[in-house]
Amino acid sequence: MKASAETGATPPLRRRSRDVACVLLFLVWLPACASRSHETKDEALEIGTPEERALRFAFASPHTEGLTPLRLWATYHNSPIVSARPKGVPLLDRKGRPLGPRLGLADWCRAAMQGTTLVRQSDGTLATYNFATVVDERQVDCTARYPRHGRIGGTRFQRSKGRYGNGALGWPLVPYRTLAVDPKRLPLGSVIYIPKARGVRIVLPDGQALVHDGYFLAGNQGGSVDGSQIDVFIGPALSNPFEFVTSHRAQRFEAYVVADDEVQRGLRAQHGL
Repeated sequence: MKASAETGATPPLRRRSRDVACVLLFLVWLPACASRSHETKDEALEIGTPEERALRFAFASPHTEGLTPLRLWATYHNSPIVSARPKGVPLLDRKGRPLGPRLGLADWCRAAMQGTTLVRQSDGTLATYNFATVVDERQVDCTARYPRHGRIGGTRFQRSKGRYGNGALGWPLVPYRTLAVDPKRLPLGSVIYIPKARGVRIVLPDGQALVHDGYFLAGNQGGSVDGSQIDVFIGPALSNPFEFVTSHRAQRFEAYVVADDEVQRGLRAQHGL
C-alpha cells in the first residue's frame, strides 16, 4: 500500500471496485439508451407524408398485439430486362398480331412464365410488355424449360402502362412492394406486414439503396399462387434479397394484415391508385 501511496497509483482493490461500478452503470444505461434510440428511429420514420414515406420504405413498425398472425410461404418473380433479337420469336397481341419486338426463345419463355418483360430496343430505350391471355394454339414450345407449364407457349402479350408491368387488375407493379396473392386468402388491396422483411437492404432499379420497412401491398394475383403462398415482385433484379422467400411450402413465416390508414394510403399511392 505504501508504494501505491508514494506513486499516486490507485490501489488494486479500489480500482476493481470502480471498474465493477462502471460496468453496472453501463448495463443499466444501455437498455435505456437502446430504447431511446429505437424511439428516435421510429420518430424519424414518421417524417413526411404517407406518400413520401412509402417511396422511402420508411413506415414505422406496426403494433401487432391482438392481431392474428398468418403462416405464409413465399416465392418471387421479376421482370427481366432482355434485348430484342431481329430473328427471334415475336411477341403477339390477343389477336395474334405482332407487337413489334422479337425475343430469343429462352427470353420469350421466361417472359411468358414471369408475366412481364422489359425489352431493350435498338435505340437503347426500354419497353415493358405484360401478360394478356393464353390461347390454345401454342406459338412456341417452352416445355423444355418449364415442363409443368406447357400452356405458356400460347401466351399473348400487351404493352404495359406500368413501368415494370401491371398486375391482374391493371395495377402497376412496384418492386419490393407488390405481392401476388390468392384473393380467397388475402383480399386484393390488403396491406401485409412481414417482420422478417423489416431491416433488409434492397436496391431499387435506379440504384438507390434503402432498408425495407416490412410492408407490402396485395396488388396482384397469379394462376399458380394459391392458399398460403405469396409471390414477391422484385422488379428487374436477378436475385432475391429476402431470406424468408425460400420457394418451399414447408418453410413458413409470420405475417400480419395491417389496417393502418396512412400505410394503406401511402402504398396505394405508390402503386398509382
